[in-house]
Amino acid sequence: MPHAHWLLRNNMMLVITISSSGALSDAFDADLVPDHGGHKQLALQGAAGQSAAIGGAAHLVNFSSTDNIAGVCLVKEFYGHPMAGFSYPSTEHSAQEEVLDTQGRSVGESSEGITQPGREASEATESTMTPWNEVGEAAACRNALQTFPSGPASVVSDSYNVFNCCEHTWGQRLRRHVIARAEHHGGLLIIRIDSGDAPEVVVEVLETLARCFPVFENKKGYRMLPDYLRLLHSDGVTLEMADAILANVKANRWSAANVLLASDGTLLQRLDRNTLRFALQCSAATICGEERQVFQKPVTDITKKSKKGRLTLQRNCNEYSTAEQGKGAADEDYMMLVYENGHLLIDHSLEDIRKRSDTVSVGVTKT
Repeated sequence: MPHAHWLLRNNMMLVITISSSGALSDAFDADLVPDHGGHKQLALQGAAGQSAAIGGAAHLVNFSSTDNIAGVCLVKEFYGHPMAGFSYPSTEHSAQEEVLDTQGRSVGESSEGITQPGREASEATESTMTPWNEVGEAAACRNALQTFPSGPASVVSDSYNVFNCCEHTWGQRLRRHVIARAEHHGGLLIIRIDSGDAPEVVVEVLETLARCFPVFENKKGYRMLPDYLRLLHSDGVTLEMADAILANVKANRWSAANVLLASDGTLLQRLDRNTLRFALQCSAATICGEERQVFQKPVTDITKKSKKGRLTLQRNCNEYSTAEQGKGAADEDYMMLVYENGHLLIDHSLEDIRKRSDTVSVGVTKT
């Protein structure tokens, strides 16, 4: 499509910005990057349609935890990966179609003194919390453990008072259930919060849980929750916010391994071409047989200065730099011709792309 090349560039900004932002996580202090079971943890949610598929696929270059089904399907179809991402059961605050029971009533009480909904409660309440009302929050938590009896399960715990829920519901009323689920079924309870001042709330919740569950120190002297308990924050986690959360966790002698982070829709929706100063511009032109360097250098904003002349992308160890004005060696150019005149010349797999991303040192690139 030589006369409509701009169509191919239409979604490049989204893909490049998301995958590059994901790679920036490797620039964090090595002690701060959560790594659970060999998987980088930054779950992705919150988009729809084509943007969800394209953005979700870009996220999977650097992460394997996702709730974005469209992205997983795109990678399977075009990059040959049978299952590029994974998730686990989780509850939500509410859903539009929720009803508590056929009459909208909450009745009954368990042997533990926890208010329960009526027997005819909708199956939809198995994965939501607020239809049980505040007085029934403990029952909703108990129901979540029963609905997801094994493996990891995320239960949102800040519909009302997250500290009360963590101390009195998880730490007292349901403590035996949490431990038994782990001992007999390999259960992992992930307590999810998505409100408040994240750096402060995360540490406060960790301290609350430490009063109810056994805590030990790892080899580096940082405190760890038991293996069956983790904390997830999922409200607007940008790279800057993630850095602040993990830095405060470390400052309070907690290991980052206790904490999982999710970006909800932030990674897909709070970005534009200025996020990473993305632009595709002409840098050289041949006019009447004369090659000219093409660039801009606005006196009002020096940051908008563009590269000029023929460009080559070169690599020195793990760092990349751009040689301008034709000064680079063409045979050392890392830019590859992948698509030309409607033909795919190189068919990269997701594993190829992931391996290449892992070799890049982000944040120290020279220009």
